[in-house]
Amino acid sequence: MSVSTNGNEENGQQSPPNGSKPNAEYWIVVHIKPDKSKQGTVEPIPVITDILSHLKGKSGPIHLRHFETRIESEEDDSLLSGGFSCILKIICSEEEEVHDVCENIGNLNSVTATVIVNSETVSRWIPRHISDLDRCANILTKFQPELQTDHPGFHDMEYRKRRQQIVEAALNYRYGNPLPDIEYNENEIGAWRKAYTSLKALHPTRACKEYIQGFSLLERHAGFTPDRLPRMQDVSNYLERTSGFRLRPAAGLVSPRDFLANFAFRVFPCTQYTRHHSRPMHTPEPDCIHEYLGHMPLLTNRKFADFSHQIGLASIGASDEVVTKLATLYWFTVEFGMCHEDDGIRALGAALLSSYGELENAFSDKAEKREFDPKTTALQTYDDVGYQPVLFVCQSIETMEKQLRDYTNSLFAPRRAVYDPYTQKLEMLLMPKLRRKLIDESYDNLKKLSETFPHEF
Repeated sequence: MSVSTNGNEENGQQSPPNGSKPNAEYWIVVHIKPDKSKQGTVEPIPVITDILSHLKGKSGPIHLRHFETRIESEEDDSLLSGGFSCILKIICSEEEEVHDVCENIGNLNSVTATVIVNSETVSRWIPRHISDLDRCANILTKFQPELQTDHPGFHDMEYRKRRQQIVEAALNYRYGNPLPDIEYNENEIGAWRKAYTSLKALHPTRACKEYIQGFSLLERHAGFTPDRLPRMQDVSNYLERTSGFRLRPAAGLVSPRDFLANFAFRVFPCTQYTRHHSRPMHTPEPDCIHEYLGHMPLLTNRKFADFSHQIGLASIGASDEVVTKLATLYWFTVEFGMCHEDDGIRALGAALLSSYGELENAFSDKAEKREFDPKTTALQTYDDVGYQPVLFVCQSIETMEKQLRDYTNSLFAPRRAVYDPYTQKLEMLLMPKLRRKLIDESYDNLKKLSETFPHEF
């Protein structure tokens, strides 16, 4: 069954009164489960009447523009087979009103799932396989040396030429290729050595214990030494063995959506050029000194890697508003996070641990320390050039990971991204199908447990 109402509005959207928010278009998909007590059938008319009765807004009208029903098939979802779906197109000025409508409809006895899909979500491309990350490499140019007159490399044509050669290697990289093997020159090694020795001296009093452990592992197994920069392939291979993450070359500062999409596949986009040798202790842009000294030690930690992976999964298919919030959470945790330890506050953020100046600022009275709470942290503004005036402190990496999981679960999402590490693919699952998948996995694990330890169950 399909019904559309057009009214007098251009393109089906009503012009808002002066001073009010413009109307937006939303699709609501309602899944109605079969009534097993009636041999798998369900009476559609009463259910449809109940659904339509909830199309009411608190602050303004909700206009129905399209309504149709579809029979659910076994291929769609075995949980819904025998039921049907209602698809509604509505016009509303407040997204919160749409969420309230979905929540009220979801409380009906016969409804098993409600989904909001706006036009932005429908048209957004989603990477499905790890090879699709070749298309997730949009670079922001705000820190490029040829564009910024205050960049230390702006007047150094040799540096700019060398950096462009390394950038070209990243731009030409495709999934499945060997990672570029860069032979670093004396200036680059000198900048690395200065940062390495100066920052390592601060680890005992400034870095969290997980970072110190990870740094030691990289020195033993991945070629970390002050005398030469490590090979990206060696670091990537070691991360795969410890946390399941791997590296791929990046040509510069990757856009937030593309950057977080890499995390969903447990991939870290890593630059291979170095900061200018005249400024070895600080850079506002990513470079391999920041990536290796800042990020890699904690990416050896499974809990911290899972935290990064969770941010990435939550970003897949999300609205621009949600991606901005997730990128802000990333900024105040993975880049500038701090944590409590028995002897005081320690740094865990990569931007802190790869910059002498950032560490000094973080442990001074100039930076205000607040307790980490994803809901408030996600709304905090930040400075992506100067030192941070506000930093957030978590109780532990484990606690931070749980807080993030609770926060991302609270975000409304029509579908949830699930990563399969065996096929290196993402699935976008509706909540009923995700619930069934998790139940089946839990059952399989319990079965294996009882078979392995038969006398304990």
